[in-house]
Amino acid sequence: MALPGSGVLLLEDGVYAAVADSAAAALLSALPERVRVYALAADLMARGIDAATVLDDVRVVDYEGFVDLACQYDKVQAWL
Repeated sequence: MALPGSGVLLLEDGVYAAVADSAAAALLSALPERVRVYALAADLMARGIDAATVLDDVRVVDYEGFVDLACQYDKVQAWL
């Protein structure tokens, strides 16, 4: 569903997809190049995931970065 120019923020259990060699990592790699993927640092930490194990193309953001993303993109859609 993500189009080029979109941003996808992984949060809660979604951050598991950001881990290199995870089952979902291949899905993230299949996204168009212009789709930026982010992971919430607090959710990585809460799940014991070291940021060093996150895919290179995934940018780790804190809560302030989360707010910046909500302001940067003109549409925000949360899927649970």
